[in-house]
Amino acid sequence: MSFIKSVKKIINNGQSRSIVLTGNVYDLFFDGTKYVPLMNYLSSQCKAAPTNSTKGILQALFELNHPIKLVGESIEEIKSIWEVYHPNNPLEKRLEESNSNTTFALELLRQLTESNRRSISKNNLLIMIEAADMLLPEEEISRMSLQDRKRVSIVQDWFSDPEFMSAGDSIILISESRSGIHSRISKLPQVVSVDVPLPSLETRTH
Repeated sequence: MSFIKSVKKIINNGQSRSIVLTGNVYDLFFDGTKYVPLMNYLSSQCKAAPTNSTKGILQALFELNHPIKLVGESIEEIKSIWEVYHPNNPLEKRLEESNSNTTFALELLRQLTESNRRSISKNNLLIMIEAADMLLPEEEISRMSLQDRKRVSIVQDWFSDPEFMSAGDSIILISESRSGIHSRISKLPQVVSVDVPLPSLETRTH
C-alpha cells in the first residue's frame, strides 16, 4: 500500500487524528502532471468536496516562512464559523499574520479546529504542517526557549484533547524522523507514523 493510501485509510477509519509523515519527505512527488514537494502532493491527493451524505475536506497548509493557506471549497464558511466564536477578529487577518510567529500560527490552527467542531460545517479540516522537527524540536524542556516550550505545550494539549480526538479534523506533521519531534508529542500513543519510502528504480527513471 502506498503511503498516501495509508494516510487516507487512517483518516477515513478514524484510527487517529494525528499523523507524522517520516522518511523521504524532502523528495519531489509526481502529482499526475509534474513533480512537486510533498506538501503540494498531499494537497493534490487529499481533496474531497462535500456531498449530501459526507463532509468534504478543507485544507490548512502551514509552510515555514509563509502564512497559513486555506485550500478547498467553503473557505467562506470557515471564516463565518470563526467569526461566530471570535467576533471582530477576522480569520483572514489572523492568517496573514501567521508567518511572523510560529507559536501564534500553531495556536491559531488549534483554535480553528475548536471552532470547526463546535459548528455544523460542510467540511472537516485537514491541517498539514511542514518541518515539524524544527517547530517542535526534541530537547530537554529546561534547555528550550520559552517559545519552543509554548509550541510543544500547545500541540501536546491539542493532540490530547478528547474532543479533538473524537471529532473529524486531522493533522499531518511532516518530519524526516519521528524522533526529531519533541518526545512529549512523538510518544503520545494516539500519534501514528507513516513512512514515505525512497523512490523505486522505475520512479527514479521517470
